[in-house]
Amino acid sequence: MKFQKLNSKGFTHDVILMLFVGIFAIAGVAYLVGSHAATLNSAQFSGVITQDECATTTAPIGDVGCHITVGTKVVSVAHGNIAQNAPWGQVIGFGSIKTNYTGRTVQVYAAENNPTSYTLKGSSSYYVKLVTYPSVKFTGVITQDECATTTAPIGDVGCHVMVSNSTVYLMHGNIYQPQPWGQVIGFGSIRTNYVGRYLQVYAAKLNASTYTLMGSSSYYAQLLKTPSGGIVPGSNCVPTSTTACPL
Repeated sequence: MKFQKLNSKGFTHDVILMLFVGIFAIAGVAYLVGSHAATLNSAQFSGVITQDECATTTAPIGDVGCHITVGTKVVSVAHGNIAQNAPWGQVIGFGSIKTNYTGRTVQVYAAENNPTSYTLKGSSSYYVKLVTYPSVKFTGVITQDECATTTAPIGDVGCHVMVSNSTVYLMHGNIYQPQPWGQVIGFGSIRTNYVGRYLQVYAAKLNASTYTLMGSSSYYAQLLKTPSGGIVPGSNCVPTSTTACPL
């Protein structure tokens, strides 16, 4: 018969060794998990807000926080009480967190939880910034009237016209309804084809060749009575199919 040597508490040395190994293994896993959580990658991107849960939620934001969806990426922008002690980034350019900014473009710098989930939690340098665009005024020739020719439901997807090589978004779809929108003036019907007519535009300039009436109720697109080839009222300029007249 073989006897094992016990310690003063009645355990074998092998059992004690196994207990120590188990404890250290659990501690190691906890450390690795904690280290991973503390070292999330930071990411920068921009996109259009497709859903503004901060504006639509009925839950108390002060308690549970809120998020927006940028394209298909969910970004937590406001913390609830549970995250009060953690550093948190800034929300820049939002007049109110409860204003619905669906359709607006934002720049994001945040921690990446995964490819579709981001958060401002973790650093005061993180931010979500509402992009603002310059307002411009010009007159050009309508060379393509997508509002008249599209078979898509304008009430759902909106529509645009091409004016002297530039795209001008005239009508919003349902997705952009929360945003202020300018007026379309002088159109008997948005479905009438006005190719060849002069259009005076006051709109936000998204880039060198794209404009939108979204963002201000003072924006407009006004159909002029000036015949094709005529001088634009108030200027000495004659717009062409490729060159607009700045105002």
